Amino acid sequence: MIKSILLASVFISGFATQGFAQEGGAPEKPMMLTPGDETQIQEYIVGVERMGRTKRVYTDALKWKVKYEGAVDPSVAWMWGLAPKTKGTESLVGNGASQYGFVRLVQLEGVERKITRPNASWFDTGGLFNLNVLVKDFGAMSTALRNMGFHAFAEPEAYVYPGNVKGISAMMVGPEDVVISFQERQSPPLSGWPDFDGATHVEVGYQIVKDIKVWNDFWTKTVGLTARDLRMRKATKPIGPNDFHLPYNTKGLDDSIQAGVYPRKGGEQQIGARQFLNATSADYADRARPPNLGLVGMRLVMKDVDALAERVTKAKVEMAAPMRVYTLAPYGLVKGFAVKAPGGSGLWTEFFEQDAKPLTKEQMQTLLGNGAKNKWTGFGGADCPKCTSDFNKDGSAKVSWSRGEAVGSWTLKGNAICTTWTTLRDGRESCAIYYDVGNKTYESYNTLGQPEGRNVFE
Repeated sequence: MIKSILLASVFISGFATQGFAQEGGAPEKPMMLTPGDETQIQEYIVGVERMGRTKRVYTDALKWKVKYEGAVDPSVAWMWGLAPKTKGTESLVGNGASQYGFVRLVQLEGVERKITRPNASWFDTGGLFNLNVLVKDFGAMSTALRNMGFHAFAEPEAYVYPGNVKGISAMMVGPEDVVISFQERQSPPLSGWPDFDGATHVEVGYQIVKDIKVWNDFWTKTVGLTARDLRMRKATKPIGPNDFHLPYNTKGLDDSIQAGVYPRKGGEQQIGARQFLNATSADYADRARPPNLGLVGMRLVMKDVDALAERVTKAKVEMAAPMRVYTLAPYGLVKGFAVKAPGGSGLWTEFFEQDAKPLTKEQMQTLLGNGAKNKWTGFGGADCPKCTSDFNKDGSAKVSWSRGEAVGSWTLKGNAICTTWTTLRDGRESCAIYYDVGNKTYESYNTLGQPEGRNVFE
C-alpha cells in the first residue's frame, strides 16, 4: 500500500509547482544541433569505471574539449530501463571545432555492469569494435595512449588508398577494453574538416555483425542513409603481418564482407559493419547497451524522428525503448527512441529530435476539453495496472491507483493542466505539460521541466 501511495504522490504532485504563466519546455538554453536534411552521429556512449582516468584519454591524449559535465538525468536512466533514482555522472567530450562525433563518458553507481566486448577481438560479434579518428602526430598519439595504459594490436601499418592517399595507422586498446583506431594522413593533406589539435571527431566505428545484409538494409531502406557497395574481402594467400592477432601463415580466417553508410555527405562520418565468413567467436550483442562498460551505444540526431519511428515499426524492427521525451544535456529536452541495431550487432542506437515540442493550449483543449480518461504509470515505468485519471468536462477530476483514490479539480493554464486534490498535497495546485509520443500516449513534465509520468488516453 505504501508503494502505491508513493507512486500516486510522485505522479500527481510532481514537484509542487505553483502555477504556469506561459507555454513551457526545458528551462536551460541548449546547444543547438544543425544536421539539416541529413543526420549525423552526434555522439557515442562509453560506460566507464573511473571517470577521471578515462576522461584524460580524450582531453590529454586526443586533446579534445569538455562540452558538458553533470549528473545523468533521471529521464535518461528511464530511457535505458533503469530506475530514475540511479545515480551517475557524465562527461561529453569532443574535438573543440566539431559539432558532432562526440564521446559521452558515463559512470553509473549501484547497477550491475559488464565489459561489453571483453576480448577486444575482431571476431567477437555484437556491438561496436572501435572508434576511429585522424590525428595530427601519429608518434605523439601512440606515446600518449601508451602512457595511459593502452597497448597496440600490432605494428603500425602504412597504407595507400585509391587516389594515392597515403598515411600510417594503428589500433590500441585501453580502459574498459575500448579500441581506438587512429591514422595520420601524410599526403595529400586532410582538408575540408573542422580544425583539430590532437584528433578529429570520431570518423567511423565498426559493428561486428552476423548478417550484414540485414544490417545494411536497416540503415539504407529504413533509416534512409546512403551506402557504399558491400565489399567482399577474400584472401588468396596467407595473411602475413596483421592486426587480427592471427598467425602469419593463416589463410581465410579474415575473409569478410564490409559495409558502410554515410550519415553526412562529404565522408566526415561513416557507420561501418563487418561480417567474418569463416571465423566464429564469442557473441556480445546482448551486452551492447547501457549501463554496461565500454562502447555501449550511439546517438543520431534526426530532422523528423516520428517519421523514422513509423518506418521502423513498418519494417518490424523492435524498439528497445519506445518513443520518449527526455533531457539530454547539453541539447535540452529531446524526443526519441532506441533500437538494438539489427543483423546481430545489437548496438544500442538512439534516434532523437532536438527541441521537443509540448502540446499547445489548443491541442490540450482538444485532448481534455470534452472530458477524458487515461491510464498512467509513474515516472520510471513502475507497474501500476489500475492507475487511472478522470478529467471531467465540468472541471472535476478523480485519480485512482491500486489501493486508493482522490478527487479534486482540473483547469488549463496556458498549455499546462493544473490539478488540485482535496486529500493530497494539502490542496496545493500542481501543473504539468504534455508531450505526444504517439499511439495516444503522452509523457508529462511539470512546469520546471522535470519528468512525471507516461499517460495513455482512451
